[in-house]
Amino acid sequence: MDRKSDALLVDFDDTLFFTGGALPLATKDVLGKRMARDEIRRLDRKTKHRIYEVAQTKYTGMSVPNRLMIWKLRRVKNAEIVVMTARSAKLRGYTVRLLKKHNIRFDRLLMRDRKALLLRDEEWKLREIMKFLKAYANVSYYDDKIENISYAKARVAKRAGFGMFLVKPNKIIKQ
Repeated sequence: MDRKSDALLVDFDDTLFFTGGALPLATKDVLGKRMARDEIRRLDRKTKHRIYEVAQTKYTGMSVPNRLMIWKLRRVKNAEIVVMTARSAKLRGYTVRLLKKHNIRFDRLLMRDRKALLLRDEEWKLREIMKFLKAYANVSYYDDKIENISYAKARVAKRAGFGMFLVKPNKIIKQ
């Protein structure tokens, strides 16, 4: 098989699947009260991880596919599709089952190991992006968090063949 010259790096939560509906239920399970995403982001790392793990396991069935992003992936012909998620690698089974359930083609699934969980999401994602920039002529990165895109943009010198895209529920915006 010929090596592909292009790679598409696609975030999972709220980019490929809308998973935010599970968070209020998970915070109720963990903390006894419902909380909004912005409130959860301000919690300490250990509590956040517990909440996200409950949301991504117990409430995984609430995940809704982002039809626009899936349509885009299905049109990709000659690129490696890499689903890149800041989720813990111990949740691989849940994540793979969801991808397969919705017939989403992907070549690789990148998840954080225990050591990488110590990094902030944007730090880990940038580290992975840099590996792909060294190995592929063209890399496209899709994420729902402007913070992750801004972090990468500030640290990657302008490079031909590197595109970043902010994913919203009904549109994909080139950055």
